[in-house]
Amino acid sequence: MSKWRLLITTLPFALAVVALKLVLTQFFQIQGILGLPEIGFILTAGIFLTGFMLSGTLTDYKESEKIPGDLATILETIEDTFEAVSSTKPQFQLEESRVYLLKMTNGIVDYLMKRIDSNKLFEILHGFNAISQELDKAGVAPPIISRVISEQNHLRKTMMRMMVISKTGFLAIGYALLEILLVVIAGLLMAADFKSWISEVVITFSVMLVYTYMYRVIKDIDDPFEYQSETSVGAAEVPLFPLMEYRERLKSRVKLLS
Repeated sequence: MSKWRLLITTLPFALAVVALKLVLTQFFQIQGILGLPEIGFILTAGIFLTGFMLSGTLTDYKESEKIPGDLATILETIEDTFEAVSSTKPQFQLEESRVYLLKMTNGIVDYLMKRIDSNKLFEILHGFNAISQELDKAGVAPPIISRVISEQNHLRKTMMRMMVISKTGFLAIGYALLEILLVVIAGLLMAADFKSWISEVVITFSVMLVYTYMYRVIKDIDDPFEYQSETSVGAAEVPLFPLMEYRERLKSRVKLLS
């Protein structure tokens, strides 16, 4: 039902405009003064503006789709490095490092689910420095330590990019113009003259449903990390399965070592 939720919750807006139009024409006998061809120019302008806003938000959305996979890849690469180190340096605590990787992964998931804030998340990521120090104490070669630190930095950059996409809206002035356009279109439909009440209902409902729905779709896509729960991902949110599946793999390996 997630793919229908936005459409269903948009229906009341379109129905309200239709009801208002019917009240004006059927009860108060107020007929329109504009023909449909006269308002066609405004509807066309709305199509261009909606397309422009949608293309802009989709660009960020396509980039966002890569982020869960990138996060899982970074974390698993770090884990693979630790496993390779432990085969030549038995004194290195592989179990402890995996436990902290699991803590980092849980921290990322908790942030996405709004259970912790960004300060707490970056505090967890900063605590990973202790693992790098353990590598040095175990006598691991500096290039390997540098690689781990580089992956840690890559993890921070990926999380920061995700936060910027989530918290930065696409062109606030564009949204303002689109909102004004929705009001103008509703007003023009109120002033339009239709040949019959059937065409009045069908055209008014269809136009308002499409424009209101597209406006809400654009707003929803603008933040593709707006999750409600780990098990329920909305139709406009980026799927988290790469990160969640890695967390399950990591949990199983932590249990084997414990």
